[in-house]
Amino acid sequence: MNIKKARLSDTKEIVELFTNTINKVNSKHYTKKQIEVWAPNKINLEHWEKRFNKSKPYIVKKDNIIVGFFEFENNGYIDCFYVHHNYQQQGIGSILLSKILQIAEKNNLDMIFANVSITAKSFFENNNFEVKKKNIIERGGEELINYTMNREISNKTM
Repeated sequence: MNIKKARLSDTKEIVELFTNTINKVNSKHYTKKQIEVWAPNKINLEHWEKRFNKSKPYIVKKDNIIVGFFEFENNGYIDCFYVHHNYQQQGIGSILLSKILQIAEKNNLDMIFANVSITAKSFFENNNFEVKKKNIIERGGEELINYTMNREISNKTM
């Protein structure tokens, strides 16, 4: 598996991964209405292309299929950290997080943080993130719970 920056031509596959993962994995912890406002089935590709043109997401591929992606901001914020619904529990999340840590250390960041779903909370906890607060987000008339979590980075060389 290789991890690299996404190309604009990857947008449709990334957005399908995002939508399918939320619909098939996060549905364990969120209602159908919550899922509909979070990841509508009608995809606005133009919106996502503009977003990805700015955020420059990373993707990981296995057998020429995008199996995970993330967006990472210069301030240490992890956005859109998703693993393909058919590739859960196969180490993809760990590959993505390793790349994030590599970027964070290269940029001398002291901390990385994310707003994570109920579903993803245990993955982040198992990877040394701490819950800082519980959030209730209003989207399309629905309330969704997520957690602000962070992880300190040790940039000291021994």
